[in-house]
Amino acid sequence: MRMLTFLFALLFFAGFLLAFGFRLIYQNRADLFTLYRRQRELLFRRNAESSAQKDDDDDDTTVNHMLGLLSEHEDKYE
Repeated sequence: MRMLTFLFALLFFAGFLLAFGFRLIYQNRADLFTLYRRQRELLFRRNAESSAQKDDDDDDTTVNHMLGLLSEHEDKYE
């Protein structure tokens, strides 16, 4: 009888630990997903800003290049 009580208590304790563990895993999974989503949004925003900055730099370079070509042609034809 004592052995049966001990096994029942052990089974109950193991079930409690298992349920508590699954609850923690489920809560952390939601937190990790939220963290992942925030990091992904931040990365996309950073890439978009970097791309916009690169486009601006390319435009400046193109304008400077065209102005350089224009000044070369002006020097030729003066």
